[in-house]
Amino acid sequence: MVYLNEKPEFVAGRRQAQVFSIFRGLEGKKTMKKTLSTLSLYLFLLFLLTLPRGWAAVSSMSASPYSGGSSLSFSVTASSSSNREVTISVNATPGSQYQVFQRFLDPLRNENGIRLDSDALRASTLRGSSTQGTLNSPGSVSTSDQLLYTSGSTGESDSFVVSYRADGRDANAYGRFTGRIIYTVRPIGAGSQQSSVLNVDLQVTGHPQASIRTSGGSDFVRLNDRNQSTCKGYASIAVSDNLGSNLRIYQEVTQIPRDSSGEQVDRSCIKFNTSGGNYRSSTPLQANRILLYSGSPRSYTLTVNFEIDYDNEINQKFGVYDGVVRFYVEGYNLSKTFSVNLQADIKPIFEMTVDSPGPLHFTKVVPMTPVQTKELSIKVRSNLRKPYIVYQDAPTRLINDNGNEIPPQYFTYKGQLISGSVGKMNANFIPVPLGQNPVFFSDSAGNPAEIKLIYQLEPFMGIYAGNYMVALSFSLEER
Repeated sequence: MVYLNEKPEFVAGRRQAQVFSIFRGLEGKKTMKKTLSTLSLYLFLLFLLTLPRGWAAVSSMSASPYSGGSSLSFSVTASSSSNREVTISVNATPGSQYQVFQRFLDPLRNENGIRLDSDALRASTLRGSSTQGTLNSPGSVSTSDQLLYTSGSTGESDSFVVSYRADGRDANAYGRFTGRIIYTVRPIGAGSQQSSVLNVDLQVTGHPQASIRTSGGSDFVRLNDRNQSTCKGYASIAVSDNLGSNLRIYQEVTQIPRDSSGEQVDRSCIKFNTSGGNYRSSTPLQANRILLYSGSPRSYTLTVNFEIDYDNEINQKFGVYDGVVRFYVEGYNLSKTFSVNLQADIKPIFEMTVDSPGPLHFTKVVPMTPVQTKELSIKVRSNLRKPYIVYQDAPTRLINDNGNEIPPQYFTYKGQLISGSVGKMNANFIPVPLGQNPVFFSDSAGNPAEIKLIYQLEPFMGIYAGNYMVALSFSLEER
């Protein structure tokens, strides 16, 4: 008989008294074997009745890779992934709930001691693989406890599957990474825990990749100064699958561009810059090996832009100049050299500009007034490397609206060199001659020059008042 609200210790004492009473009643029996059997049965029942309510025991657990063996093994490249499954089995005496956790006992490290990024190995429990409990997917495997499973309220035996995904796209280094995962089952409340350890072997194979693409195709960069679009070209170096190592890209002009006669190009005539890295502003071509970029990106593209400098091309003799530029790409398990043919086609230049073209005017001229002065500048650009002459053509004398001419001695000119070629010209005022006459002789190399011509009109006693003009024109010829 069971009494309501009876304390557990009174219940146990009463049950013990009942058992001893039965034992005394059996003393007079003839068969001792039967007596002992009956006593054992009652003692076992008494043991079960006196157990604390909610008690449970986990007898064992195991972690078994689906592929077999005693370790969880992966092999991936920097651009691939791999999946493996592990079955977790728990044998438990029903009674109370328990939970299963995982964590890294030893984090994954490669032969160089580099620790693998946590995102490279992720865990998720397989839906429907458990028959009793609740599953939880932790994501990236870490060194902290991560809940995988919670049993039902009665804590019965169960098994479930954990799916692991190793992704090389989240790896931070190449190599063979080894470590250990520990699985732990813990009763909720009282009770001892059980553990199982699984070795992990994850190989990230391969090496960084490097390639080059050029504006001219076939490893060619062609520069042509005919217009703004063709005077530019590029070489683009792309690196991928660089897992955490320091990447360096160098440039070296191993052959300065030369023409068919062996003359080197003036390096200020060809400039370069980079889309990133160390040379973002336009820089004259450099022959020595220089570091264009250094960094640790997983992937990177560096574009080197080349162009003919319009301001300096005049210093370079026209012609086709061919050279070689090499790019060196270096990093962990990466060493690539790319040779690019660099060609600069410098067009012939032979041109002249006058800052004030058209007739030369002197206005409000009256006798015995101050001298009137007019100036104009002439700029010659030439890369022919041949001497030249600048001619002036005066079809008439300086005349007014009525056709009155100024005598030559009162209308004079002289020349001044502003910059460039140190040639020959009249440094003192002389009469402006009729017809076509030279006003400047270049040096023997035909270098560019800029000159100034200064004209003077000196009014005299008998001059006719009025406005005077002369239609001067200029031409450029090789000497």
